[in-house]
Amino acid sequence: MYNREYTPERISELKPNEIFVFGSNLAGAHGGGAARLAYNRFGAIWGQGVGLQGRSYAIPTVKRSFLRQVCVG
Repeated sequence: MYNREYTPERISELKPNEIFVFGSNLAGAHGGGAARLAYNRFGAIWGQGVGLQGRSYAIPTVKRSFLRQVCVG
């Protein structure tokens, strides 16, 4: 039915054609979880909460804050 592949519990390296996608806050304070891993290992930039950063891509995970930035920002 489905051919699913699961990510190992911890990602420690990426293949040349891979990007690490992680949930972020708009302030780009990558202090915990996947955001911290992205910052420590894959080039996420402190203070940048959205978009491509090194070998990582930040997606805002708090809708209210994201909508406020899009509608007002």
